[in-house]
Parts: sequence; structure tokens; C-alpha cells
Amino acid sequence: MKLDPTAEEAFNWPTNRVLCCPINRTIRVWVQSIEKTISASELKNSLGGVLREVRQGDEIRVVEQRGVPAAAIISIEDLRLLRTAKEEKRRAELLEEFRQLQESLAERQKGMTADEADRMVQELSDAVMDAVVEKAWHRFER
Repeated sequence: MKLDPTAEEAFNWPTNRVLCCPINRTIRVWVQSIEKTISASELKNSLGGVLREVRQGDEIRVVEQRGVPAAAIISIEDLRLLRTAKEEKRRAELLEEFRQLQESLAERQKGMTADEADRMVQELSDAVMDAVVEKAWHRFER
């Protein structure tokens, strides 16, 4: 059994499943939401009622456009859970990439002098920081 669900898995679990997140040691109760489908034209005529149902209950509304799922209306709490699950998954993936990079560096540094190894690590650190700053800057600009 996985202890930390992906965003997709979080909404497909049985009712009242209690889990402990290994990353930040929080305990969560994932409750299966009731998913209903509504057409875009129906939604236009009943938006207030749909929002009330989603907010008050544990419902998800899948909005279809010409019979094809186009969007979903979920509660703010479900949105927060989804964002948290996605962020935790992203962090776990980054930690795994970092672990693999460490192993690769250790292998490449065999036979190097301490000065050569330090220079290589500094160059890689600078490149990673430049990439992080560039990505953060683009994210900020949007």
C-alpha cells in the first residue's frame, strides 16, 4: 500500500482511508467524492445550485462539452488536497533525481584530486542554481 497518493489516486480511493504522509508526517483522511456529470449548458442554467452542492457536500462535478469531459468543479478543500498531493509528488521526484545525481557525481569523481572535484561540484552547483533562478523567474513573470 502506498502511503502518499498521487493526485489521480487521491480521488479513486475507498471512503475514509487514513494515511500518514512520509514526507511531512501529516495524517490525512481521504474520502471518496461523489462524481456527477453535467453538460456545459445545464451548468450555465444551474451554476449557483452546483456550487452550493460542491461546497456543502463531497461532490465533484465533471463538466462535459458536446459529451466530452472538459473541466471539473471541486471544492476548495479538494483543490488544496490536490495541490498538496501534486507538490509532494514533485518533491519526491526531485529528491530521487538529486539522489541519482549524487551517485553519478561520486562515480565521476573517482580518481580526481580534491581541487578538481571541488571545481566540478561548483560548476554543477552554479548551473543548477542558474536553472532554478531562470525557472522561478519565468514562473514569476506569468
